Amino acid sequence: MKVLPVLINYGAQAGMMNNQIILAIPIPEDQGLRPSFYPPHIGLAYMAAILIKNGYQVKIFDGLKHPSYSSLKEILHSFIPSYVGISAYTRDIKSANHMAQFIKNMQPNCKIIVGGPHATMLPKQTFLEFPLFDFIVSGEGEFSILNIVKNHDLSTKDKECNRNTDNSIFYQEQTFVDLDLLPMPAWDLFELKHYKVLPYTNQQPLMGDREFAVQISRGCKHACSFCAHGHGKVVRLRSVNNIINEIEFLIEKYNAKSALFMADTFTSNRDYVIDLCQNLIKQKINSKFTWHCCTRVDKLDLELIKIMKEAGLVGINLGVESGDADVLKSVNKNFSFDHLKEIITLFKELNINTTANFIIGLPSENINSIKKTIYLPIKLQIDFATFTKFIPYPGTKLTAELEAKNKILTKDWNKYDTQRFGLLFKHDNFSAVTISILHLIAYAYFYIRPSKIHKFLLQLDSRFIFIALINLIKFFIYNLFSKKEN
Repeated sequence: MKVLPVLINYGAQAGMMNNQIILAIPIPEDQGLRPSFYPPHIGLAYMAAILIKNGYQVKIFDGLKHPSYSSLKEILHSFIPSYVGISAYTRDIKSANHMAQFIKNMQPNCKIIVGGPHATMLPKQTFLEFPLFDFIVSGEGEFSILNIVKNHDLSTKDKECNRNTDNSIFYQEQTFVDLDLLPMPAWDLFELKHYKVLPYTNQQPLMGDREFAVQISRGCKHACSFCAHGHGKVVRLRSVNNIINEIEFLIEKYNAKSALFMADTFTSNRDYVIDLCQNLIKQKINSKFTWHCCTRVDKLDLELIKIMKEAGLVGINLGVESGDADVLKSVNKNFSFDHLKEIITLFKELNINTTANFIIGLPSENINSIKKTIYLPIKLQIDFATFTKFIPYPGTKLTAELEAKNKILTKDWNKYDTQRFGLLFKHDNFSAVTISILHLIAYAYFYIRPSKIHKFLLQLDSRFIFIALINLIKFFIYNLFSKKEN
């Protein structure tokens, strides 16, 4: 099985200056609504582990935790990299370019490698749009980055990627990564004290003081038209023993109490999930370690939920997307709302916190369908709801359909943020202002209710509230008084 073009690079054989490498998350161009609590970046942790195993010195710079170029400058003074690898979503690709400029101003000979979802979907366009990027990694980068830093002798020329320079252009394909071949993520390279994830509630902590991500599988066989399928359409599973060994390692070395089980659709393979849960129970890991996951409504049943709960499940994130059956059908996502109600009822009985994700402003929507979406999580008494505005991300079927109709309004990647005001395509039924107002109403209607506020005040851990308020104050101070560094 092959992926899209994986490595695109320019430049003649350059030779490595040294064996020092920085892996980075971009510093945001603006301090918009970003997650305050999240585990360390598992992709960078895997890449770092592979590089270290092959004799390279690696540092990790998280631009979300250190949103200041002075912090990056300090690292570049003491640790001179021959390569910097940057992982970027679409909304962060311009920030990655800004970071590349800053690095090259300080270290002109440093080569910039860029991967992540945006580069995976638009490898050639990204390469041509941002001349400071020396290499593009499209697809899974763990072994691609090792191939780059070891040598530049990549295979096939790709004349379509000529930047009008005298240097050579190269192109290569790569198979998907066998997940069991990946080493333990290099969590020690992160400042773990900055990644403490606080409990949501006093009664049931969803997450421990320190949470890690544990990769379960990659790939999704489903065909949601708003998804880019960055890991391919075939599900690749880690062996259960491999996962159990990693969890035991995390508990022993880091005193880990919880994890996000990472998978495009965790319950895609029912028998596999049951096997994993039975092993967690058999080895008594469920007595000291909890976890949460993301999945689809139609890939859950009552028996499966019960064994997941027994194995340590405390929270689940469901991709519901819409409260309207016709809208779901338009994006190739179908499930029974009666089934959704049934599993939500069981989650409540088993004291499993439930988050439902919804999309506001899908192309087929009208005012009645959005009303159904706003009412549904309240009707079902779901614990948490997230509402994102539809973004025509590169590489999706829905985006291709809009492009064919000339409905995409902008390719300003900074605007490709699901929580940002505005609309990025021409909607048949709504203006940008209307969609943005409806998006705000969805949040307000769900969270700003006397009954919900009262429940939150009773349940939310006081530390969570304190940290959230501190982050909100920092957000306003940054936007009111700070100036961007060059």
